[in-house]
Amino acid sequence: MLRKILISLLFIITSCSSVSNKINSDLKKLEFHHYQEFLTSMNKFTDSLNVHQKLDLFLPFNDSYRISNFCYVFAHCKDVPGLKINRLNWEQKKDLYQILINAYGALGYHQIVDIINRELILEEMELAARRSPLYKAKDGPNNKNWQPPLKRSHDLYNIAIFNDMKSDDIWALRFEGHHLLLNLTFKKEDEKVFVSATPTFMGASPAIIPELPKNLDKYYPRWSKEQGQQLLYEDSLLAKKIIKSFDKKSQRQSKLAKIAGATLVGGGKVYLNHQEFAGGKSPHISYSNLSEESKLYLKEFLAKIFARQRTDFLDIDNFYKSLKNAKIAFAGSLDDDEEFYIRVQTSRFLFELLQTSNYSIESKIKANHIHSILRDLKSDFDFDILQKHLSHYH
Repeated sequence: MLRKILISLLFIITSCSSVSNKINSDLKKLEFHHYQEFLTSMNKFTDSLNVHQKLDLFLPFNDSYRISNFCYVFAHCKDVPGLKINRLNWEQKKDLYQILINAYGALGYHQIVDIINRELILEEMELAARRSPLYKAKDGPNNKNWQPPLKRSHDLYNIAIFNDMKSDDIWALRFEGHHLLLNLTFKKEDEKVFVSATPTFMGASPAIIPELPKNLDKYYPRWSKEQGQQLLYEDSLLAKKIIKSFDKKSQRQSKLAKIAGATLVGGGKVYLNHQEFAGGKSPHISYSNLSEESKLYLKEFLAKIFARQRTDFLDIDNFYKSLKNAKIAFAGSLDDDEEFYIRVQTSRFLFELLQTSNYSIESKIKANHIHSILRDLKSDFDFDILQKHLSHYH
């Protein structure tokens, strides 16, 4: 009887193992299919460009721009290399947006497009600030006399490709503009492709589109139609929910003395080394000291952030495994509309979010400007790409 039970268990285990191997094999095939779709959309886009457009689009892999001069803060977006969207015709724009769909999935794509289109709202709000004292521009610590730029445009975003994806074993894509920075680096090796999908920066201003007096509807049509709509605001609410779940001692232990600046702590440096970055004794709380409730809220928060990337391109499994050595720190107020900053750092990744009132148009929402960045501390750009820390395709 015992022998029959053992044989049955062995059969079940073997069957489960076979099923698991089959699922993993199918997933790898699906991942490779996703990469092929992405590559097809890239080739379609680049083949449609004229000679002058290609001269701006393609840059050497060792060009310093590939890993420098982050442009997501508007003041840094002058004379950025690459091909601007406003130089594309309708068909080329359609192909470019197909690239973003294939690279970031439906959820990530819609987030990206919402950030780009927010420039149209921001332009109307800043126009109101120049016309009326009712709408005041809020400056920041690095520019006490800040005034909104005269021109915003959802077409002032640019794309650059480093090396030729058709002939080179390693190549990269960078897409950026105000409140947006996307990086993908690919390394072909035999029949595999290794991918680095960070740094990724996303921001929003306004995070909540404020109320517009009814008698101004005809002057600001888009603002009028989109009042109350939110972008990235929920990220801040979820982050504050994590900190609110801490007991008083943990909140004191993890609270920083001041809020980070607009470029964030890990947003100004190109190269981030975990040991160097984690050095010092700044306030934080370790993941191991969190309550089960706080751990659940943290995972909910990170799941929302990671969902904006294709799991094929982002090393999600190892990101989650590294949570066991995570450090969490925050600064500012836990009230919904007040300034706030959170940092979640592990041996593998860094995520930061800033909710601020600086460099924005004043409204009922006190802190209505959000910046967030995801960095892979081992594989940003092409770090360790040959050591296979990254997601891959068979």
